[in-house]
Amino acid sequence: MKDCGHLKKWYISKKRYKVLTELALKDEIKLENLNEKEKKQFFSFIKNNDMNLYIEGYEPWWLKCVIKKMKIPEEHICCIKKVNDNVIYIIIEIIYAYCYLHRIYNKSINNKEFCYSLLYISDSLNRFNIPQTNVLNTINNLFNKIIENDELIREKNVLYNVITDVTKILNLKELILRCLYESKQIFKKEIHKIQLYKEKLSKKNNIPTKIVEIMQEEKLFKYVNKKIKFLYSYSYYHFDNFQDIHKHLTNFYNEHKKFVIHNEKREITLEKR
Repeated sequence: MKDCGHLKKWYISKKRYKVLTELALKDEIKLENLNEKEKKQFFSFIKNNDMNLYIEGYEPWWLKCVIKKMKIPEEHICCIKKVNDNVIYIIIEIIYAYCYLHRIYNKSINNKEFCYSLLYISDSLNRFNIPQTNVLNTINNLFNKIIENDELIREKNVLYNVITDVTKILNLKELILRCLYESKQIFKKEIHKIQLYKEKLSKKNNIPTKIVEIMQEEKLFKYVNKKIKFLYSYSYYHFDNFQDIHKHLTNFYNEHKKFVIHNEKREITLEKR
């Protein structure tokens, strides 16, 4: 939390702070839990954008100078069989979704929520979906998916600015690999949690429907984990294929940023040329 002189504006008693904190930690705090004074404080907090005074800004790792050396894929699995050239657009979806989620949640999103949000935005990761055929269609699909989701949509400028995060990552092979690796690790951790939970349910002889439900989730996450492993290999051995995409994304951003007009609403509004 930033050190500032506005703390008194939001003062509450220690006892009340403890009650609200316990609710927040259990993810059970709701607007009706607040008294009238606290509701006024909350709405004022949102209206005046005071959040920025209390929360440290998020500095993405991909904008830092330190480059983390990534592991070389043990197998050249991406070329064992003929691969559709469009798989590269799945990687673009993952990178965009990864950056977007870290931006809007200030890196505070939990693992399971990250997994399902990533699968929602990057829908080509799902088993029965096919990737787009070019980068512009990919970006258009990403925008539409986010706009349709009230939990994910933010100011329109965020949608466009994340493109610069993607182009930054596409500059270096190690950045692409790290993005894919970290996404894969999040799914891997959730798979481990599911397996532990499944064992716990089995020992307690819980209802079969619950076990079937988590087994389906485990199957989905294992499939995604395997697919990202494949895409990691592709990114390592075919890094040169990203150069044209980087150029198209850069041109797209430079062309459209001039036509984004200020709008208090969340919809994307482009000024007519």
